[in-house]
Amino acid sequence: MNTLKRALIVLALTLFSFGPAFAQQTAYSGVSVHGPFTNTTGAPAGLAQMLGANYEEPFVTAGATGYAQWTAGRVYIDGHTAGGIYIPASSASGVALDASKTSCVYPAFTTCDIVYANSSGVVGVTTAIATAKAAGATPLAYIETNSSAVPTKITYPYQLTVGQFPINLATDVTGSLVTPTFSANTIPAAATLTLTAAQSGSTVLMGATTGEVITLPTPAAGVWYDVIVTVSNTSNSNEIQTGASQFLVGSAVEGASAAATSIFLADGSTIRALKCNGTTTGGLIGSEYRIQGISSTVWQITGTNIASGTIATPFTGTP
Repeated sequence: MNTLKRALIVLALTLFSFGPAFAQQTAYSGVSVHGPFTNTTGAPAGLAQMLGANYEEPFVTAGATGYAQWTAGRVYIDGHTAGGIYIPASSASGVALDASKTSCVYPAFTTCDIVYANSSGVVGVTTAIATAKAAGATPLAYIETNSSAVPTKITYPYQLTVGQFPINLATDVTGSLVTPTFSANTIPAAATLTLTAAQSGSTVLMGATTGEVITLPTPAAGVWYDVIVTVSNTSNSNEIQTGASQFLVGSAVEGASAAATSIFLADGSTIRALKCNGTTTGGLIGSEYRIQGISSTVWQITGTNIASGTIATPFTGTP
């Protein structure tokens, strides 16, 4: 018997001997649970859901149409030991959300759109937590909405805060678990626009011929914005300015069809604004800038500034 045959026989015997034990380790524990992390009383429970073979939590999403959709998944509730409950993916329309649900707060969920699945894997929306935690049901997501049923916040059952899980998150883990909130990805500028840190990651569109002024919040590391000029200003200035005792550091590449390209610098200690007059200091349509906080007093700025005529620096210490 050659070496290869002996190796294959040993492998087969090993798999035969340990296969049933492995299967038992991955089988569902038999604990009766009502939700991804809730037990028969509706209180948050252990991780029994995840002990089932092929466990896969359906992922719920919602958008501006006022509907919730979800991916396919498989959960284990109320003693289903043979394969769990399969939840098929939603259709494009999903399920409709109710408007003005503004308090998905454990344990009462006073006014909340609760997306849940029943014991047959059928997904629906209820505003009653008792329904979502009834025998054979499992909550999948908690959604807060505005007056038009557009979601403003989604909380998932496994995104918990202190007091909602049988471990002390205040002492057993470092940091905190938070739920996602939604903010506009695109913000139209106005004659004056004051940004907030909560709008970090947004793209601001400057689109007025009369110029627009954007005021940045107090800088903080990791807060950032993109600014794009969509309409050339023909009067006043397009301006991005900091607060008092806050500064810009970085550079802007500026060019015009009749002039060589130049790089203008902001020094981080005296420069408080990028001010574009629509001609020599740039700000024409297509100009774009990235502003990112790097400390509590300094914003870093980079950009491409499209100008006309004899180009000059857009940076100034006087907003």
